[in-house]
Amino acid sequence: MSRSDSVRAGNPSALPPRCAAAVSRAPRLQFGIGPPPPSQRQLRCGPFVCNHDDWTADGDSVSMPRVVSSAGCPPAASRHSYPSYERRHFVPNNYTYFVVEKDGEIAAITLNRPDRLNAFNIDMLYEFNDIVDDLRLDLQRRFVIITGAGRAFCAGIDITKDARDEWYGASQPNERVFQENGQNLVRNWTNLHKITIAAINGPCVGLGLGVVSCCDFRLIADNAYCSIPETAIGIGYSVSCLYPLLALIGPAQARRMIMTCDRVPAREARDIGLVHEVVAPEMLMTACHELVGKLSTKGPTALRLVKRMINAATVAQFADLAALEPELVQAFYTATGDIDEGTSAYREKRQPRFKLETD
Repeated sequence: MSRSDSVRAGNPSALPPRCAAAVSRAPRLQFGIGPPPPSQRQLRCGPFVCNHDDWTADGDSVSMPRVVSSAGCPPAASRHSYPSYERRHFVPNNYTYFVVEKDGEIAAITLNRPDRLNAFNIDMLYEFNDIVDDLRLDLQRRFVIITGAGRAFCAGIDITKDARDEWYGASQPNERVFQENGQNLVRNWTNLHKITIAAINGPCVGLGLGVVSCCDFRLIADNAYCSIPETAIGIGYSVSCLYPLLALIGPAQARRMIMTCDRVPAREARDIGLVHEVVAPEMLMTACHELVGKLSTKGPTALRLVKRMINAATVAQFADLAALEPELVQAFYTATGDIDEGTSAYREKRQPRFKLETD
């Protein structure tokens, strides 16, 4: 039996030595949420089939640029019923702050900046837009699941001093341009012709909730919460994040979330229409794949059409206001300086001293 035949038969010892070394150090990916629990580790989705010349290992980092093929995968209908199988094949992932995995009709995006609770910096904004552009051209994928690495889904915008110092530069010279960049992210994600599913594995805050609100379906772990703390640091809920939120929960609940900055726990989020389903954390990805299994039996064109019709009847009606938003927000920040005071107070763990009209 040749080496390639032995690999296809599932014999890991047949892998070339540097492939085997890389595989032994590679994390077992489960759509971005780490190794599966012990009870699930015996499930398989086909053996490795790799071209060893395309594998490189550097310390503990592993680059796997090309998968030749995989065999032995369960039929699509049954595979969706147990999604937490140990992944045995990989696709290219050239992003710094995201992990993107593609398997069959599903693409999984994991925000991968856990040391900052997956808070967005400027590079993440551009990377996310690049991912959406790639998916727009990928006709093999019908469904996208998005989740976060570590204990949070996303903590919003990174407002640490280092991140704020890097926020404005050649590619984003002022707040107006950021507002436009942020709107592009939200608009492109909303209009993606895939069915998008948010797997909210932990705190979902600010811009993170904006991304979630644009998804077609939202599932949340029962120990997670949603929050919009922007007004606490003297800024509004901008970059077009407000409009999908209004479409989901209406103006009364939107006012409460944005003006009080209260955390909304998982079950309350379901009760007000912010999410569809609350599940145990260890079952979150399983529930997402069960949903994909249900949707995959429906007409692909019909699903895309319905998605666009719903968006046109809800989010699109705010387009005129969205066009004004970048100029309004920049003028507000320039006139008050509240964003500088608010972020400074947050870092110094004190109450902010915002300007009043009488000052």
